Amino acid sequence: MPWSLRERSTSSGKQVFAVVRLDLFIDGPLENKVTVKEVMPTEVEADAEVGRLNQLQGGREDVKYFVRVTRYYEPSQVEPKG
Repeated sequence: MPWSLRERSTSSGKQVFAVVRLDLFIDGPLENKVTVKEVMPTEVEADAEVGRLNQLQGGREDVKYFVRVTRYYEPSQVEPKG
């Protein structure tokens, strides 16, 4: 894993791991090229899924899957903005 995945936040949310897809073949803005496929509870599970998905791509260079760490907050942990 890249070092950035191991950074720890002082936040109270639960650390989870997003499996992200990057579609380089799509024209247009970056936000149209990025999809969060799913969020997994452990780094090991996310790494395994990324490996599986990238292998299914058969060496395609225009589709990449990778892992990014993020946080999940229970609804009771989120303060309403207003």
